[in-house]
Amino acid sequence: MSLLESNDIDLHPRHGDHHFVNVKYGYVILAFSLVHIICRLGSKNVYLRQWSSTGSHSRLLRMYSSIPTWVVIALWVLCIFFVGGHHIEDLSEEYVVVAKRYGRIAYCLIPLNIFLILRPTNIYFWKIGYYLENLNLHKWLSRLIALCATVHAVTYTVKWLKEGATAEKSFKILNLLGVITFYLFVVLVVISVRILRRRFYNFFYIFHNITAWSMVLLIALHARPGVSIIALLNLALLMYQLYLRYISVYKVDNIKVIDSPGSTLQLININVPGKFPSWLPASHIRLNYSRRNISSWVLPTHPFTIATITEDNTPNISLIVKKNNFQFNTNQDYLLTGPYPSLPPPFFNSAKSVNIICGGSGISFGLPVFNYVKTCNTFIPIKMIWCVRNQSDTFITKHLDMTGVQVYITSILDSAPGESSGSSKTTPDSSTASLQQLPVFVIEDEEQTHGLLDDDIELQTLNPGKEGSERLPEKSANTFNLGRPKLDEVFAIDDPTTVEDKKNCWVIACGPDELIKDAKTWAKDREYEFFFEKYEM
Repeated sequence: MSLLESNDIDLHPRHGDHHFVNVKYGYVILAFSLVHIICRLGSKNVYLRQWSSTGSHSRLLRMYSSIPTWVVIALWVLCIFFVGGHHIEDLSEEYVVVAKRYGRIAYCLIPLNIFLILRPTNIYFWKIGYYLENLNLHKWLSRLIALCATVHAVTYTVKWLKEGATAEKSFKILNLLGVITFYLFVVLVVISVRILRRRFYNFFYIFHNITAWSMVLLIALHARPGVSIIALLNLALLMYQLYLRYISVYKVDNIKVIDSPGSTLQLININVPGKFPSWLPASHIRLNYSRRNISSWVLPTHPFTIATITEDNTPNISLIVKKNNFQFNTNQDYLLTGPYPSLPPPFFNSAKSVNIICGGSGISFGLPVFNYVKTCNTFIPIKMIWCVRNQSDTFITKHLDMTGVQVYITSILDSAPGESSGSSKTTPDSSTASLQQLPVFVIEDEEQTHGLLDDDIELQTLNPGKEGSERLPEKSANTFNLGRPKLDEVFAIDDPTTVEDKKNCWVIACGPDELIKDAKTWAKDREYEFFFEKYEM
């Protein structure tokens, strides 16, 4: 009998079962991600089908289909904590197993994180999901991935310190790939702080993409055991993202820019591309530079809401944009993707009354809804308010159908010498010089935003009871006013609060934070439904 047989000793390969024990937990996270996607899309589907079939909006189903981000992240934290600690009996002995597991968990969360920012335009379930609603979840899930990666990195650092081999281990090629990715994540977390992200958004965007690709490619080589299946899935999603951005696009080669001296806005007219589908009111497109331009590959695409409606049968797509956010060159080609819907389709067939308030370039969101209801659902009471800081911005009214829109000019910056400053009334054809000099109202948050509502219109709070506005003579299709609107006054006319079906009475807001906040409060006090559009990274 041999010595091994006599002492009854079992020999196991190095690492034993610990080397592969975590593989299954990666697939558990992937399964949870699939459940998340199915529940998300399924709840949206049920919500909209019920709304379409009954013609009545369900507040309960809306709540279940739009669970707050903090609730979703809290559930994911619990899930990760459970998976990360499953069958770990002695952390002091098995901390390396935990380190490996959290590294695998981080990588297996990436497919869900990429899925949340995909932007296909012709897939039904994505129209339900509406990718802008996923951006906040994408940001927080990214932070959760970074946290898992930190647990993995810090734990291994502690292990190497105990072994006295930190430098030696760190510079081994496969380990170094993980170290590089981790430090990229550290920098990304710092520059993703809101104030830095907004101030240096282009840099943040470029670094974000570098980190994302590094995570997918370098960790696929770094991970042991391998993560080839997950890596292929991540690559497939990234390649699909590139396909949507550069291949599934419309070419734009004819742009007309309409400007006005002193205005903060521009009107952009784009010829409707061939085979471009019809779009719902308040849908948006995204513009990118041509593939020949390096900016197309390193900078983000720019979203713009379509200010016109399909029912106009015009050859142009009109955009109302804030100057200096995207430099339009009439001699340059662009790539266009979209349209991306915002308001759910059943809204347009079930609304009983609609009140809209917009600030600055936010008019591009509210105006198509206003015109669609006027054109296709003439029996629905609808009111629309547009607040602008400068009278010069009202040049937009001469180029688009804004019949019936009440315009509020909150601040007049110019006054011609020799003109009386006592006048508080004007018509669309009046000179700026005839307008009264008003104080500049400032809101607290004037940070630059990036996206659909990139706007720094300065508005004081709209709470009733404060200084009101003075009505100007109605000598045209529009009503022009000086000052700030009182929502109780401007929305009460032709929109009685005695409407019983308040589940289908809507208030829509688009503009600065204070405007959205006050419109939401007004709607909540009257038990109206509320929808607002705000896009920012």
